[in-house]
Amino acid sequence: MNDWNKYLGRVDSFCSLAEKERETLLLAAREKRLEKGRSLFSSPESEEVIIILDGAAKSFYAGGLEKKPLLDFHKSGEVLGEESALLSGPRDVEALAMGKARALCFPADEVRAMMDAQPRFGRTMSALCVSRARACRARLYSMTADPVPVRVAGALYALARKFGERGKTGTMIALAVTHRDVADYVGASREATSSVISIFRKNGLITGGARRIIIPDMNALKRASERNAADDRG
Repeated sequence: MNDWNKYLGRVDSFCSLAEKERETLLLAAREKRLEKGRSLFSSPESEEVIIILDGAAKSFYAGGLEKKPLLDFHKSGEVLGEESALLSGPRDVEALAMGKARALCFPADEVRAMMDAQPRFGRTMSALCVSRARACRARLYSMTADPVPVRVAGALYALARKFGERGKTGTMIALAVTHRDVADYVGASREATSSVISIFRKNGLITGGARRIIIPDMNALKRASERNAADDRG
């Protein structure tokens, strides 16, 4: 419990709470250990707020579509299910572990009560929802306006920023993402995505193995992800 409290104190969305307030939330929390491909949520109907303790996850829109659009990749310390604390009802987001993982699960009504009691915490959780909505809108626009190479470069750059580990040969994306993962994230076919990644390797924008991508020059990859640069090349 004490270790969890210290951990919560380092999570952006929870660090505004005092130690006793975090203790109150933790009384209702439970730890969940997951294998690859397992859901972080207890059930499709559960109203929970999740913090990833260890490992990584990917989230999907689960609103009745046969093909589940990939929303984002998440690392330890990130919060999922925050919308359940703001709006009760069916949850339309699913999250699956991308390897062995641990998560801390809070009943949404307990988090909601703390948001009512601590307005600063409530604003922080609301801001998390807004920032994710903005990010989704930006990606939706990119899917309609940007060519596949720009979208793939942007996805790899974002992954390197979030999961990157610096080394002698560049920044390695310390997450085993597949070409299918990247394709689903940018809204392109796997074949088109694989073709772009092959071109990036040929041009030296990325190196490394199939699921351990290394970016030798982050600035070069960032330039490849910029819409205006693509327009200039066209």
